Amino acid sequence: MKTTHLPSIALALLLIGTLQLRAADAPATTDVDWTVTLGCRHCHFAEQTGITRCTGNCGAAAATKDDKIVLLTGAAVPKDFKKGGRWHVRGALSADGKTLAVSEMNEQKPTAEELKDDKPAAAAKDEKPTTPAPDAKPFTGPVGRTGAGLPTLTATDADKTRYGLKPSKAASVATRYTLTRIGAGDLTGAFTATGATYEDDSRKWIVVDSLRPTTAADTKPRP
Repeated sequence: MKTTHLPSIALALLLIGTLQLRAADAPATTDVDWTVTLGCRHCHFAEQTGITRCTGNCGAAAATKDDKIVLLTGAAVPKDFKKGGRWHVRGALSADGKTLAVSEMNEQKPTAEELKDDKPAAAAKDEKPTTPAPDAKPFTGPVGRTGAGLPTLTATDADKTRYGLKPSKAASVATRYTLTRIGAGDLTGAFTATGATYEDDSRKWIVVDSLRPTTAADTKPRP
């Protein structure tokens, strides 16, 4: 006589149903192919990410064309991400749209035409040129970089203050690219950075409106 094991069948069906529900509940991802502005979760995007304390290597993030900030993960993310710059990125975006698992990243250098345009960048909301901060001041000294590629300037003042550098909304394409080249180690020498300053838990900052070599002889492109 053939015996039907109903409890076993019911258990198997229950397990199958549970696995299907878990698969349906698993977070989905979306493949993306974007051009973004690279930066640090704290140093460049603290206001948007809510990360207010620097841990030395806070992790990479990027601003999309509509100014949304996504956190970047994966071996393809450059270690000197604090140099910033414009990048072409491919990867899988998490279901909540907050994290991008990067599979490929390539730096997009400005064109010759873009570098000729030294006008202030347009503000995102009203598309009118922004103006430098009213409390902007010039700071002169040798530039350098941190291990994660953050551009710095050591002012020639009595205290030899070392400032972190990041672009303001008024910074031109040429100024932003110069900051990226300094962060990459491609430029050294004396520069004058004009911008407003502030201080957080990690360092003192200059939010750079404009940046130029002090003299042509003082600026040394990397061989």
